[in-house]
Amino acid sequence: ILISQNIKLLNGALGHKFLENQISYKKERSPTKIETLEQNDNSSKNEKELNLSAKNTIAKAIQTDEGIVVLPGSEISEKQSKNYGYKTLREELIQDGTIQKVQNGRYVFMKKHLFSSPSAAAAVIVGSATNGRNAWKDKNGHSLNEIEKSEIK
Repeated sequence: ILISQNIKLLNGALGHKFLENQISYKKERSPTKIETLEQNDNSSKNEKELNLSAKNTIAKAIQTDEGIVVLPGSEISEKQSKNYGYKTLREELIQDGTIQKVQNGRYVFMKKHLFSSPSAAAAVIVGSATNGRNAWKDKNGHSLNEIEKSEIK
């Protein structure tokens, strides 16, 4: 098992993602091919459950070797980012149905979505540029920065 984890890590570092589970596909692909994280227990060993609470929004995610996977039910701020890149990304997610407006007028993730960085995920959720390494926290309230520093020691 350790050898397969090392191979998976090395492939990810080289930019090859063929051993990773697909989290979300673009529109062109069939949504029936989406693999859920629950179906693959082997990948959950390296994943960290994270929460983001800011500006009356609560979001949940899992950190994987590929990035941050925001989970269904996660709320996003009504405020749109002024940053063109994050604003465009948010609009694309709304258009493809990943994010939808629900009855109470809030926007919510309807399916999982992989972000390449914690800051990109946080910016889309909060509606402004945010340091994702400080915003995302584990169940004990430790930020990603704190978690990564403690793992290095």
